[in-house]
Amino acid sequence: MKFRTSIYASTAIFGVVAALGLLAILAVSTYSTNQLRVGGPIYDRIKLGNDLVADILPPPAYVIETYTNILELEVLTNAHAPAADLQEQLDALTRLEGEFQTRMTYWEQNLDDGTELRKTMLEDLRKPAEQLFEIVRTEYVPAVQAGDAEAVSRIRKDEIQPLYLQHRDAVNRVVAMSNTLLNDTIASSQQETSNATLIQIAVGVAAAVIVFVLGLWVAGSIRTSVDELKAFA
Repeated sequence: MKFRTSIYASTAIFGVVAALGLLAILAVSTYSTNQLRVGGPIYDRIKLGNDLVADILPPPAYVIETYTNILELEVLTNAHAPAADLQEQLDALTRLEGEFQTRMTYWEQNLDDGTELRKTMLEDLRKPAEQLFEIVRTEYVPAVQAGDAEAVSRIRKDEIQPLYLQHRDAVNRVVAMSNTLLNDTIASSQQETSNATLIQIAVGVAAAVIVFVLGLWVAGSIRTSVDELKAFA
């Protein structure tokens, strides 16, 4: 009976420890996979950086297309183009303002609070653009529709252009910060991968050593039990 108990106990302990070692490896592997997989937290940060750059270059968050339409309307007004020829650009201005506001709402919900990137995007970039759209709606478009070429040129040069240049400066700063965020996140991802790999190796080696030592112990226990059995024979 003692012989059986010793073998069973030794084998059970060996099995439990081996299973725990494998579970530890599995847990570390799962954690690493969840951190680094597509759709994981690190991937999401990289995607956020890419989305931000994509919104800046090209539109809708960068109002360069809006400014281009403004310039086209100025040319058409100076050429005394018929109203039908102006409508496409006028409709585009309305559409572009809506797209701009949609993306600002998105970034309001997704950029981290208290960061310089959020402030630059939602204040330095957004405010002059919103002021630009306001002037376009209340002053520039009415002047275009009235065919007042002098007023159109004056409003574009004195009121719209300074706001556009202010907005463009903020765009350049957001792009630089976004690229820095993206590069930092990639570097962090590489470090996470390296750390996870080292942990997996360490856990695997430790589990192997423990299993090996316990194997020797099990073998010794079996040998001892066999010797005791022979002694009774």
